[in-house]
Amino acid sequence: METITVIIITLVWLGVAVAAIAVGVATGAKAALGFVGGLVLGVLGGLLLHLALHVKLKECPFCYELIRKRAVVCRYCGRDIPPPAV
Repeated sequence: METITVIIITLVWLGVAVAAIAVGVATGAKAALGFVGGLVLGVLGGLLLHLALHVKLKECPFCYELIRKRAVVCRYCGRDIPPPAV
């Protein structure tokens, strides 16, 4: 996984955890319970984000940008994508 993707997922995960603490404190629940809930929901959100980014995408073998799996030409470098090996 690319480093920037890991950083983004980590920041989103921690953001959800902090938001869960705020909601927990505002509703009278304990902050620790909100933090744990946020961590759990953050992990689930990170997994969903990862799946959403990689289910329909692949890397261009020439420029390594993410493109659609069924792409015939890379929209970034303009090169023809070789068909998948069978």
